[in-house]
Amino acid sequence: MLRHQPSLESIKEERSPSKIPKFACSPIPPLRHAQSTQALHTPSPLKQKPSLNGLHTPRTSKRPEPLPVYLTKDSLTPFPAWDLKGRFEDIEAMYKTVQNQLADQLAAAADTKSAKEESLNLYKSRVQELTQLNRDLTSSNRTLTSDLERVRADLHTITTDLRQSRRDNERDLQDLERKHEKALVEVCSKLEREIEALARERERDADCHARELEETKQKLQKEKASETSDMAAQHWEELDEQRGRYEREKARMQKELDELRHAGMSRASESATEVQELRNSLESLKNQLAAADATITSLRARVAAEEQRVAMLEQERSALISKTHFLEGNQEAQSHEFTNMSEKLQDAITARESTLETLRKEEMLRRKLNAMILELRGNIRVFVRTRPLLAGEEEPARVEYPDVDSLDGCKEMVVHAPTTLSATGKERNEKHNYAFDRVFGPGSANQQVFEDCRDLIQSVVDGYNVSILSYGQTGSGKTYGMSGPNGIIPSSIALLLSEMQRLKEKGWEYTVEASFVEVYNETINDLLGDAKTWDDDDDLGASVRGKKKAKHEVHHDPVSCKTTVTNLSSVMLWPPPENDGDWPPALLDTAAKNRRVAATKANERSSRSHSIFMLTLKGKCDATGETSEGVLNLVDLAGSERLKQSGAEGNRAKETAAINKSLSSLGDVIAALGNKKGDESHIPYRNSKLTYLLQSSLGGTAASGKSSRTLMLLHLSPLQAHWQESRSSLLFGSKVHGTHIGAAKKR
Repeated sequence: MLRHQPSLESIKEERSPSKIPKFACSPIPPLRHAQSTQALHTPSPLKQKPSLNGLHTPRTSKRPEPLPVYLTKDSLTPFPAWDLKGRFEDIEAMYKTVQNQLADQLAAAADTKSAKEESLNLYKSRVQELTQLNRDLTSSNRTLTSDLERVRADLHTITTDLRQSRRDNERDLQDLERKHEKALVEVCSKLEREIEALARERERDADCHARELEETKQKLQKEKASETSDMAAQHWEELDEQRGRYEREKARMQKELDELRHAGMSRASESATEVQELRNSLESLKNQLAAADATITSLRARVAAEEQRVAMLEQERSALISKTHFLEGNQEAQSHEFTNMSEKLQDAITARESTLETLRKEEMLRRKLNAMILELRGNIRVFVRTRPLLAGEEEPARVEYPDVDSLDGCKEMVVHAPTTLSATGKERNEKHNYAFDRVFGPGSANQQVFEDCRDLIQSVVDGYNVSILSYGQTGSGKTYGMSGPNGIIPSSIALLLSEMQRLKEKGWEYTVEASFVEVYNETINDLLGDAKTWDDDDDLGASVRGKKKAKHEVHHDPVSCKTTVTNLSSVMLWPPPENDGDWPPALLDTAAKNRRVAATKANERSSRSHSIFMLTLKGKCDATGETSEGVLNLVDLAGSERLKQSGAEGNRAKETAAINKSLSSLGDVIAALGNKKGDESHIPYRNSKLTYLLQSSLGGTAASGKSSRTLMLLHLSPLQAHWQESRSSLLFGSKVHGTHIGAAKKR
């Protein structure tokens, strides 16, 4: 019996009928077998398996007829006989079906290929567009970067030019002052020479007049001597006559006496009487002679008085004559000199007006550049300051300042958290990086902090509303930084008053009013008023209570964008009061005495309220018609604290809750300002008296239409034990630092 050996192609066809399209795409030719009939009827030992590509042999509707069963030598299992005709029909039907499916698949593949080619072309075009867009964006980015660098360079150039212009103007002003002083010295020297010439001329005139006066005096003396001699001669003649009469009378009387003596002793008594009469007559004559001498003395006194009067009249006459000669001789020269001096004065006035106009233009340019710089820096800025260790404090936190040597100032800090243990017992040292607008280390003084705030405070003079908020935990040095020596408040007052004096020379007239309030348990108190009127549940003694508390309400005008507080005391700082050297310390001392402080576990003198020092500036320049109005709010916030740490109870716990609520409202307002979209966005200013009071300078708009500027001065404790509070403050500062408000615009 011959063994059936099927060919390889028949085995492939039997094992994988679904792979027929891979070997032939044309109709299958008739099978050619050289085997015997017995071999053709031998069933294939290979089983048919389903196609791997999902194609199956189609079933015919006609059931195959059962074939005789026989045994082979390879197996005792009965197999049905090989149905060759049915198999050929099935294969041809399957081939046609597969051919049709393959044609459909080829058509679908062609369609899919065309669709994918279109998609590929679309993707290629899209990639090209994106590539071109990327090139354009890169080019635009380079252009914008170059523009930004150019703007920065221009800004630097403008700033340099401004400084150079200011220096040039200062030099020109100094040159003008030197020229003016030189001209003034020349005029003064010329006037001194003229005065010396006039003095010499007057001396010559005086000598002439002295000679004339001497001649007149000698003449008058001669006349006086002649008159005196005449009068003396006349008086001596009269005296001689009286003496002659006396002698004659004496001789006569002596003769009569002799006659009486010769007449006898009988007439002795009569003679004695006559002698007495004669003696009386002699006495009267002596009295007359004394009266004549007195008359002569009075006449001599009258002559001396007349001589003095004549001398005074001569002096007046000489002065009048010299003045007449001076006025007549120098009238033309004086008129010419007066004309020259008037011209020089007019030139000096013109130069002064030109200099003032240049200074006004420079002031306007300075204000614009200062506004541009502050807008580039942002309308909300955050400074961080770490206070130094106090006596007795230990275990400071580890803080690093990577850019402490930067020319632009330190702006980064790395804070190391306390060492902790992980679940496996390993030590874990975490460090946190923070970046702010400015970072001050423990060695920074109040004056250094103020210098970085100077430009912001300067913008108040330009008509902006500015708020500087001192924020931090209790005991971190907030009050010292605001009100201490060279703190923000006294330094701001000194700066603004010096600016008032400087701008006064440029035609600006300002008025500055100061007020000092505190927000205590959502109630506003006047720190410059009478603390005895604060009738509330505080720690003041009963002896200072009893008066009715003045009610202070906050009113915000949306039209003028002004915030006012009713029944509030104010102090006029400019024009300055008479005792301008004593009132700033007295003002701060009064507010410090009236402010609420109390001892807690965290701080021996913990501020229990928020204090706000408000400065309102109003200015006007008559030369240009410009006006300016700005408000500066210097806020010393109460320390944020936890009840567990502070151990507050009773009123202290109530104060702590009010403080934390207002600080939370402040954070909500700043967050709302950062998320503000459009003018209709709601800002929760009314959630706290603090934020409502600061509305016009905390994201609001000034009366001039300029938006506000805010500086958050964050104070940190250097102690490791205060790590959690310091970290909370730093997170809040980072949140504020990430808030951006639009640039300041005029309405």
